[in-house]
Amino acid sequence: MIKPKSIKVNSTIGVVSPSYWLDENVLKNTAKFFTDIGYNIKISKSNSLQWGPFAGTPQERADDLHRMFADPKIDAIMCARGGYLTLIHT
Repeated sequence: MIKPKSIKVNSTIGVVSPSYWLDENVLKNTAKFFTDIGYNIKISKSNSLQWGPFAGTPQERADDLHRMFADPKIDAIMCARGGYLTLIHT
């Protein structure tokens, strides 16, 4: 079993949108909640993209998620929205 490391105050949380986009005001308010309690937030590119109801094309969303995993400064990754049709489009 792989256990992720714990995040602590000043840890950086990367926020991605692997399926639907999220209203910018909702995203900002939620990010403020986390910064107010001591975390750093890095909002990914996919959070500002729109391709129909999705946060960018499947390739853009996949690339965005891969960038977050590859970034050594990111301690945790959180999905702003995600689930239904994550990264694919039929």
